[in-house]
Amino acid sequence: MQDNYHLTAQEIAELVRKYQSEVRKLEYQILKTQETIDDLQGRLGSSKIESVAPTITVIEPEAQKKRRGRPRKNMAEETTVSSPMPDQAVASASPKRSIPKKKTGYRLSDWDKFIIENLEHAQHVLINSQLMDMAKQRVDDENMGLSDVQLRGKLNRSIHKLSNKRGELVKVDYPGKGFAYGLSEWADAKGEVKQKYRKDI
Repeated sequence: MQDNYHLTAQEIAELVRKYQSEVRKLEYQILKTQETIDDLQGRLGSSKIESVAPTITVIEPEAQKKRRGRPRKNMAEETTVSSPMPDQAVASASPKRSIPKKKTGYRLSDWDKFIIENLEHAQHVLINSQLMDMAKQRVDDENMGLSDVQLRGKLNRSIHKLSNKRGELVKVDYPGKGFAYGLSEWADAKGEVKQKYRKDI
């Protein structure tokens, strides 16, 4: 690590800008990596459902073949004795078909709710640094013991999920300040945040 004790004010400012740029690059990499993970998990979940479905449909043809193989002389007995069987089969199969599939949506975490609640309270878009300041205050108030890196990771994951997976946030570009985020209900027909929810940041 280089000696920073004999640097001029200008050199220190340049280093700060350099490290801030590196942090932004890392945040972008975190978002892209999380997006890839979410996509792979979604594919894994759908492939499991597809692999289970065919095993249910193979059973019925086998049962029908066994019934066809019985002697003709027992057909009368078969109609009287085994006539309830189709009803039983339907009754036993119907609960399996009526079981609802697991939801593939993304549940709201505490930090997801935190972002939404602060936007509802502010009633205007918030940039990353504002959300980070609010989150730091929450960490201090509740003694969570999270570092800035851990906290930023949680916020980035929540913003990514709310924006790209659940569609509950819309993004606004603020040149020189990064992106600001607002609730999707604040957007117009073109998907742009209405002017009354924008703010000079």
